Amino acid sequence: MSFASKLARTIVYALIIILPLLFWTDFHTIFTLPKLLFFRVSTAFILIIFLYLFFIGSRITINKSLLNWSLLAVSGAAIISAFFSINLFSSLLGQNGLFMGLLTTLNFVLFALIIGNLFDRASLKKVLIISLLTSFLVALYGLLQYFDFFGLISFEFAWSDQPQNRIFGTVGHGNHLGAYLATHLLIALLFLFQKNNKIQISLLILLILFLFYSIVLTGSRGAMVALIIAAIIIGSVFAIIAQKKKYLIFPVLILILLGSIFIVPGTRDLPIVERTVQSLEISEKGLIPERISFLRSAWQIFLDYPLMGTGISTFRDAFSKYRNTDYIIAGPGNAQYITVPESSHNIFADLLATQGLIGLIAWLFLIISFIGLTIQALKKSQNNQQRIIILSILSIFLIFIIQTQFSFADITNSFLFFLSIGLLIAYCSNNKAEITVNNWIKYPTVFVALIIVVFYLYQEVYLVARADLSYKQAKITEARNQFLESEAHYLDSIRNYPFEYSYYKDLADLSLKTAIVSQDSQVTQEYLEKAILNYDSALELNANYSSIYHNQALAHLYYFKATSDQNHAEKVHLSFQKSIQNSPNNPRYKYEYAKKLHSEFNQKEKAVNLLKEAIQINPDYQEPKDYLDFLYENHPELKSL
Repeated sequence: MSFASKLARTIVYALIIILPLLFWTDFHTIFTLPKLLFFRVSTAFILIIFLYLFFIGSRITINKSLLNWSLLAVSGAAIISAFFSINLFSSLLGQNGLFMGLLTTLNFVLFALIIGNLFDRASLKKVLIISLLTSFLVALYGLLQYFDFFGLISFEFAWSDQPQNRIFGTVGHGNHLGAYLATHLLIALLFLFQKNNKIQISLLILLILFLFYSIVLTGSRGAMVALIIAAIIIGSVFAIIAQKKKYLIFPVLILILLGSIFIVPGTRDLPIVERTVQSLEISEKGLIPERISFLRSAWQIFLDYPLMGTGISTFRDAFSKYRNTDYIIAGPGNAQYITVPESSHNIFADLLATQGLIGLIAWLFLIISFIGLTIQALKKSQNNQQRIIILSILSIFLIFIIQTQFSFADITNSFLFFLSIGLLIAYCSNNKAEITVNNWIKYPTVFVALIIVVFYLYQEVYLVARADLSYKQAKITEARNQFLESEAHYLDSIRNYPFEYSYYKDLADLSLKTAIVSQDSQVTQEYLEKAILNYDSALELNANYSSIYHNQALAHLYYFKATSDQNHAEKVHLSFQKSIQNSPNNPRYKYEYAKKLHSEFNQKEKAVNLLKEAIQINPDYQEPKDYLDFLYENHPELKSL
């Protein structure tokens, strides 16, 4: 193997170790963007190495596999859906904070193809062992968080939950950490049946216990269900292929471990138990789980966009128009009226909603191709060592597919998922194709590809990083009421990355807040103009959020009151009406408009009608009921409407 190929493999090993462990508190998206940027840089450098090998050679060797075509199908479906998206920037770049748009998807596909052609069957065990050892470090960090050692959760403006409720480790969310750990627990179980050395067996048993109880502390029911189902599948397949019933013990061991947590005193306080009890209590109150409501919304979106969906990574954008009245968040307040979910929390529902039948078929093609190739590999396997490698790869794949029936994909687990696809291509690499490349094709191809890679690193790594770092500082200074400093940081984010609507929206919100608290009429008017300008810019990039129209209406209202400009009075009504149109099943915007119709424009009859409509959407929504009673009390004649 050449030095260049060894260097490329080393970068992959570094990715496997560093990516799950990486986070950076200077970023707004502490756990997501640092991982994504590191992944993008690493993939770019591997691609540069491949371009170098391509440049100095005259032939290209490619591992032929049906998975290559299925990966291209997934890419094609994503590209098509992005082209017809309800919001191009969301589809290209992904939602701010998740970044799982077209660029990230194509990056993952490229990574899988690189792995499939960079590694061979003999090197796969090393990859799995490195990932297994990394999982120990990830779980260790989570446990240290839970017991509050070393101040691992003390960084400012970082996380909205406490790890004593659910550990999130270095991955960023309990559900995602749970899935990552469940994947490696299954791999550890498989390796356990290969070892004869007592020390290695003891270490693997300790690792399995360590990973399992860490999963319990994540509180992720989806990860636990995925672990149990995947263990049943892996154990059954192993027993059939190896013709030994002892491998059916896989799911039994998981269930024994699950039962063991109830022996420990204080079981009720464990995150996974506490969350399950809370879910049962919610059901007893007659409330449906919010994710059922999300699934219904996803189905309604699909019916309106059956072929290509609303565009990859646009569930959050599309949700408001398809919000169901049964979406209720248990607890005090009315958080459901201002909360927009990231996804339907089901990968297939998400695919139907955002990529339509084309996207779903492409992913089913990928899944079927993977399973078919796995079955072929298992049938040809000659010993347990080969079967354990194949089943370990299958474990990564299964945990991802099962767990994303209850949650959404993140960077870490998506990385593992596409890694598993690449590893399977590499394992089944006995079918290769050699392509001879002429210099008149090679040189311009390398030149163009290098320009694209350099531009990608500058635009989607350097500028994205600068924008997010400034965004974090804007949030911190705003929370400290340092409005001038915050405004400068927001503007810096926009200068670096002018494609993200939330930067404009948050700057507009800050300007509106500044205008409201200012005692100087000139300053008030200046900042109201800034607010209106930036709300307009946000809506040009993404016109799918009622909250932006609502705040835009308030900015026009305050400007009208400050200047008596009738043009802005008309825009108040227009913006409020658009906030209602964008979320017809959300009573909040009808209620807010009704209040302003009465208090600012003395349009009591329209206010009463809107309040009635809000109450009709949710009869338990107390605020519009109270306001309607107030109007009736002061204006009895309105009762006849």
